[in-house]
This record gives sequence, structure tokens and C-alpha cells, in this order.
Amino acid sequence: MKYIAFLRGVNVGGNSKVDMKILVSNLTNRMKIEVSSVLNSGNLLIDASINSYSLESLISEIINNEFRISINTFIIEYASLSEILNNNPFSTKEREKSKQLVYILEKPIDEALLKNMRNDSKIVEEIYLYKRYLYVYYKNGIGRSRLTTKYIEDKRMTETTGRNINTLELIKEKGKS
Repeated sequence: MKYIAFLRGVNVGGNSKVDMKILVSNLTNRMKIEVSSVLNSGNLLIDASINSYSLESLISEIINNEFRISINTFIIEYASLSEILNNNPFSTKEREKSKQLVYILEKPIDEALLKNMRNDSKIVEEIYLYKRYLYVYYKNGIGRSRLTTKYIEDKRMTETTGRNINTLELIKEKGKS
């Protein structure tokens, strides 16, 4: 089975440093699985015969033992990436891809919570939910937005990690080979 692992908050902003070469090497040697890193911001392409829960536990264990940090790992099947990209409601040409993010949620959120986020006067972004993926268009850029991973986690009381559309498209391309 082909998977993508998204590591939450690694190698961004100087926090939670994970040497992706060491992680890939440990995963490859320990489980005899195929692993490659895409960019240096916590994206792994994995081909393994184990299930996603076992894989998630293994990645967390290696990161905890090797780098002494605890991070969340979100795993999806590689085949889901096409569905995620095809359901992007912001894929019109006039919108900049760098301003489009997809948050992988632990579980889908209910409509009432989504409505509350949309009605929050601090949130000016466009938001769309598809299954357990929250699509956000940061029309003014992400830098000063109030709609952050922390905001989503606080409102949902669960974990999430986000990737921009450019990164997801790159992962899809790398996974084809």
C-alpha cells in the first residue's frame, strides 16, 4: 500500500527539528519499507505492507527515540491525494495556489462548528470542508491570518496539519515514479 505521512510542525520556524534523511533511513532499515522524503517539511512517501495505524505508531516511536520530540503524524493513502486535489474548490485560475491550504483533520468536523468558524468576525478566509479535509483560501495571505492550525485545533479540540496546494501537487508528482 502506498501512503503519505504528514508530520505536524517539523522543520518550520526553527521548531521540532527532524533530520528527514535519518528518519527515512531508520524507517527503511527497521521495517524494510520504501520511504522517501518530499521537501524538508515533514512529508513522506511510503510503500509498505503494514496498515496506517502501525505505520503511524512506528514513525512516532522513531521520532521520539531519535529526536526526543513528540509530534503528530497524519497518514493518508496516496490514492486519496488525487481526490483531495480534484475537490479543491479554489482551483480557479485567478487564485494563487500559494494562498490555498488543505488541513488534514483527525476527523471530519460537524456543520455547526464549520458555520461558527465561517461566522467568526476574525476569520476573513474562505473555508470549505470535504470529508476530513478543510480547504482554506487565504485571500490576504497566511502571514497575518487568525485562521491558524492552533485556531482550528482549539475550535475542534483535535489535531490537524496543513499543506499548501503546491506542496500537495509536488507530492503527487513525486509519488508517480
